[in-house]
Amino acid sequence: MKRHILITLTVVQAFVFSSYALAVQDLDAPSAALSFKTTDLSNNVLSDTVDTISDGTATSQDDAVTGKLDLNVTLGKAVKANREMRVVVKLTGGVTFTADPAMGDLWDGSSSVVFTTVNGQGLSQAIFRGNSGAGLTATNKLAIDIRGLTFPSPVDVDVTVDIEESDNFGVTTLKTVTRDYILFSDSDGDGVSDGEDAFPNDPNETVDTDGDGIGNNGDADDDGDGVPDTEDPFPLDGSKTRDDSLDSTAALTFTGTAYLITNSDSVNQTSLHIINTSALSQTFKGTLYAGSGQRLGNAGVELHQVAVQPQDRLVLSATDLEMLFNTTAWTGPALLEIEGSADFELMTKLVSRSGLISNTNCAREGSVSNIEGFDRSEQTYIRFVNTRTTSMSNIRGTLYDGDGKVIGTENAILVSSLQGKEAVWLTRSQLSEIVGTTWTGEARLDVSDFNGLKLINLNLVNETFFNFSCYENRRQCREW
Repeated sequence: MKRHILITLTVVQAFVFSSYALAVQDLDAPSAALSFKTTDLSNNVLSDTVDTISDGTATSQDDAVTGKLDLNVTLGKAVKANREMRVVVKLTGGVTFTADPAMGDLWDGSSSVVFTTVNGQGLSQAIFRGNSGAGLTATNKLAIDIRGLTFPSPVDVDVTVDIEESDNFGVTTLKTVTRDYILFSDSDGDGVSDGEDAFPNDPNETVDTDGDGIGNNGDADDDGDGVPDTEDPFPLDGSKTRDDSLDSTAALTFTGTAYLITNSDSVNQTSLHIINTSALSQTFKGTLYAGSGQRLGNAGVELHQVAVQPQDRLVLSATDLEMLFNTTAWTGPALLEIEGSADFELMTKLVSRSGLISNTNCAREGSVSNIEGFDRSEQTYIRFVNTRTTSMSNIRGTLYDGDGKVIGTENAILVSSLQGKEAVWLTRSQLSEIVGTTWTGEARLDVSDFNGLKLINLNLVNETFFNFSCYENRRQCREW
């Protein structure tokens, strides 16, 4: 069976003054982004004056690049002999390749593996193709010669590398790496771009973990859990306050979220399962929020009276929750935050009128992958959930078809504002209006990265909702 290796480099908008360093951007190292001034652009073009690749064949090595815009990244995993390989470089934000980029050869132990450029100039995407030859190692390093970028405006850029292996059974991600690539704006000169800096005008602060308006450098409780950083072994994790590996009597706090809780009047009924996966008995508390973000009832309500034993589960219906929180049926799905004292897992069963049952509690971050096109009868719904207590604004995204081509407007504003704990739906039709076009087949939506933003991808098939947010890779879809 023929297997393919797909290596995808995706450059997305992100935005340190000072002149750039004439060095290749090593995506395997936590190196700083390349910093430019707007005056470095000539007719909106950022040039790379070293448009050559050093041949490594004579020394039995991979080829190398030395230009200021060039990229290096290791394969990360060995590739067997005679496997077809493809490298895709994608740019967003309207940035295009001024000229066809090039990729150096890789050394397979006996000869050089040649990669050829399929396209790139004037496009936001460049494709290279090659073959693994006698086989490649995890340390083989790709050398990508970027020969100039054309900018619609001085936007900041991150670079993401996805290395995937595909066969007749699907695609497996072998490696994902994201790094800051190019920065044009850093108002306070602290080395963090304005777009990534929670305090763009304060050189002493860049991060605000708990969103309380006080930067971590000046905040005595960075994660806002009520325990001072000096006493908190997990100062950046609001779900943990003590370390019981040091004291068997210490208390840990574990939290999880049930994202779609229907009310008792809903056609589709929720059955929430809280499973005690720990070796200890425990009790659970919860706080319920309407779709608007408004809290329903009291915070920290006890969800049961008798402790849940190890490997046992607590099952709650919408009617149970309405009684526990002393509230009437809410409008639209609610969000329930659950707190325990040890490990637990959540499962939300949704029972349709036809009697079919689906699990709706898988949620993702950054993207959803199964948005049905207009040639399909199934309806797609995307739930944007702000799990933070603070608001988010201008949530952007780019839609891609099955061939990786951008559908409609790139980096479009999908949701202008989400208040703390608020959740909203986007339908396929609404998404089409936002990007300005329709599509066929399945599409993928990449969404701007917000800490605490969860995405749920539901498809409605014959009155039953199916959750396509679950997936298998190094980051499992489990709520703790």
